[in-house]
Amino acid sequence: FHLEDYISCEVVAGAEMYQWKFQNAAVGIWTEEYTIGSNPNFQLSAIGNLYYGVSVSVSVKALISGAWGNYGEVCSITMADDIPVTQLVDSDCGAQNVQFGDVIQTEVVSGADEYEWLFTALNYQNSFISYTPMLTISDLMGFDGGTDYHVQVRALVGPTWSEWGAQCTITMGSGNGLPAWGDGTPVVTIYPNPGFGEKIIIEFGNLNTPVHVSEFELYTLSGGLIETFKLSDEFDSLTRTEHQFENTLAAGMYLLRYSLNERTFEEKLIVR
Repeated sequence: FHLEDYISCEVVAGAEMYQWKFQNAAVGIWTEEYTIGSNPNFQLSAIGNLYYGVSVSVSVKALISGAWGNYGEVCSITMADDIPVTQLVDSDCGAQNVQFGDVIQTEVVSGADEYEWLFTALNYQNSFISYTPMLTISDLMGFDGGTDYHVQVRALVGPTWSEWGAQCTITMGSGNGLPAWGDGTPVVTIYPNPGFGEKIIIEFGNLNTPVHVSEFELYTLSGGLIETFKLSDEFDSLTRTEHQFENTLAAGMYLLRYSLNERTFEEKLIVR
């Protein structure tokens, strides 16, 4: 079994809830979890201290009319020996013209606490850690424009790292994606990113002339509009403002769209 897998119990007529007991004295697993209603399925990733390469005893009981029955027969399940490997998602494997501020993604590994990203090129090798299956490309990484970088990713599940996944290549754009402070182009910095979905801070700089700022529009990646908000219409100096979201955003990735002097910009926001 893998952590993304579900196990199922026999359906009990009239069950209001099921209680699942997992035991493995060798690794200290002793936990009881619940599924609500008539759902006879349980996803193994819900067990926080279940690791690969172990066997676990499982028994189930049902709640009917407010009373718990007895645990049923004990069964055993065995987790796969190896953690699943991961690699860049298809849309990012082979990506061209990657800019600072862009976000690349790797395939999700259920139960992963960390991901390590290894980048190699001629005379370059470095790795970076993220706590989600996404990584923001930063100018602090030391990448050169127009250069191909080979990327491999591995996942940490419990105390064990997976093997490195298949190698992909990304190509950095010739520019850095961020306007230079001396060229008269407004600079917008939005942080924290990744954040916790409560607020963002927006800083405007290099505003040598007044700048018209449109409404900010926040979307899901599927295109659903979540909210819009508007800042002061014109800025003529370095400006910092804070926006509190109407509702705390759930973990995931979002798209923030706005315009400066009728030029549209988009930025991916990551919420942990």
